[in-house]
Amino acid sequence: MITSDSKKPDAIHLELRQRIISGELKEGDRLPKESELAQAFQCSVGTVSKAVGLLVHDGLVERRQRSGTRVIRTSLAASLPSAKLDAFAFIYPSAQHESSWRIMTGFQSAAKDQRRRVVTLDTGVDCQRQEEYISRLMEFDVCGAVILPHFLASRDYAHFCSILVNCSIPIVLANTLLQNIACPAVFFDSFHAGYSSARCLLENGAQKIGYLCNGAPTNRSYYQGYLWALEEKGLSVNEAWVLREEAMHPDYDNPLTEPTMLGAKFLKQCGDQVDAVVCAQDYLAMGVIAAAKQIGKEVPRDLKVVGIDGLNCAASSAVPVTSYHFPFEEAGQKSFDLLHAIVSGDTAYPREIRLRGGIVRKASA
Repeated sequence: MITSDSKKPDAIHLELRQRIISGELKEGDRLPKESELAQAFQCSVGTVSKAVGLLVHDGLVERRQRSGTRVIRTSLAASLPSAKLDAFAFIYPSAQHESSWRIMTGFQSAAKDQRRRVVTLDTGVDCQRQEEYISRLMEFDVCGAVILPHFLASRDYAHFCSILVNCSIPIVLANTLLQNIACPAVFFDSFHAGYSSARCLLENGAQKIGYLCNGAPTNRSYYQGYLWALEEKGLSVNEAWVLREEAMHPDYDNPLTEPTMLGAKFLKQCGDQVDAVVCAQDYLAMGVIAAAKQIGKEVPRDLKVVGIDGLNCAASSAVPVTSYHFPFEEAGQKSFDLLHAIVSGDTAYPREIRLRGGIVRKASA
């Protein structure tokens, strides 16, 4: 039994590696699920995930999102010396998503001003790859990292937190504030975004305002702001006008596929009961507009729509979206500045930096 908490990932890694090298696990074999290994080793799933990440680094196994972890070789390759970069890392979902790209642009601009090298790591929509990159940061001479995390469901959020706790270099989170985790963060005032979006619709005369989001666990503050604005005006919330999908299935090549499907689901659920809707993302707002058109509803005549993000693609769409604009570039710059302060030994740095944006009115509301 492995008992030392600080050495558990290394000990599990060595034991699994020995099983592979000895032939007990053969090429093509699949490792047990990480939850099963955690039970066998009497540790957390996060600890096992870190150990498996080391096996990936060894070149012995590969992770696949749906098929699990498979042995791809049974002998160790000759190791190469680590690169010496003295860099900051930036881990993000995809440059295809405008908000990610704009935050990264702000980060890189600040890095250029400070003559700091940058390593950028694109995880796509693979949450396991995101965790793997974090566990492998020490392969380079990386002083610290800014992470723009993504979560497709509640379990991804919990797993990410466990991985982050075990990271040994300074980390700053961008666009995310984790509860009960002492990690410096630059984040947006999501409550203010939800509140301001609902207020915008109320000021435009809407009275029956719905709410639509996906990835609900990470969008709770938007919803709370929406509720507060309605309650402030003495309006009750009809649950039939609210659709909060827990999971999120982003497709960066076809970003409107899921939003349009959810928009259609929302309109079917509400019928003609609502005269406006707050959407937790601009893509959702665009999806609602597309779905409304399919059933003969005209925006904003029949339905007023407000999004949250402030994406250029939404502002220039067929029906330009009224949206709460976040200062993405500023978030990237401030996340770099915060990481730079930590690495430089500045003990007076703020642990949390909250940024606000504002409503930019377009044709949809």
